[in-house]
Amino acid sequence: DTPGVRSLGLVGDEDDVGAAFPDIEERAAQCRFRNCGHESEPGCNVRGFVDDDRLASFHALVRESRRRARNPWDHDPQRALSVLVKRVTKNKKR
Repeated sequence: DTPGVRSLGLVGDEDDVGAAFPDIEERAAQCRFRNCGHESEPGCNVRGFVDDDRLASFHALVRESRRRARNPWDHDPQRALSVLVKRVTKNKKR
């Protein structure tokens, strides 16, 4: 427990997530389809060989990395505070 810390953000991109799960990356290279999502595709070489909880963690981190790639300021509290301060000061001037 660390007082004042609400969450830890993900740093890195989707390739970094893959590097953290070498067992999944190794098996994924042998999947039947190149764009296999390792969820319900036939011929997936990952499902059934990797623990369900580990695979769920992998999927969650991939989703987070994609979300951050689309909007890098989404989880940046300093950026959110900066935007809020600008809005408040802008409204005060009116």
